[in-house]
Amino acid sequence: MKALESLYRGFRFRSRLEARWAVFMDAMGVRFEYEREAYDLDGMYYLPDFWLPEVKAHLEIKPESPTDEEEEKMRRLVAHTKRPGYICIGPPEVPDNTSSYDEGALVFIWDDDENGQRVGSDFGYQWCECPHCHRCELQFDGRADRISCNCPTSAHGDKGYNCKSERLVAAYTKSKSYRFEPSAHNL
Repeated sequence: MKALESLYRGFRFRSRLEARWAVFMDAMGVRFEYEREAYDLDGMYYLPDFWLPEVKAHLEIKPESPTDEEEEKMRRLVAHTKRPGYICIGPPEVPDNTSSYDEGALVFIWDDDENGQRVGSDFGYQWCECPHCHRCELQFDGRADRISCNCPTSAHGDKGYNCKSERLVAAYTKSKSYRFEPSAHNL
């Protein structure tokens, strides 16, 4: 099935799914730049969906689990830019949290370890909100105490799970119910 282009906030998104994530990020106050820059990664062309300037990370949106080639593109991008890259799979939805270790966003992180430079990856990243300053970021298992805002942490060490805050749930709801303008390409 061909992706349905969607207009939102003056942007022509290549898919309705990308546009829904843009609505979600707007509702949470997450600044983004859509298709900011293309990369030639050793002969592999890549145009990431979003750049998140406040956290200095790339964000890719996929309707289903990424293919090996799609993962390789993100791995190469992270190695090239030395910035994290996230792949969100499917539409913006409130996480069920029964076992978020096998769901949520896939992250690729540059690691400059003692054995040389490499890119590591992990699953289970969820959007979460700092209960103090309300900054929203992707963090492992929705652990808001790891958000880069430097606010006081909870009494739970590095946990402070907050992936279902009232504001996050409202943003998920808004992204799901948002009605997009018809694109001239879709008529």
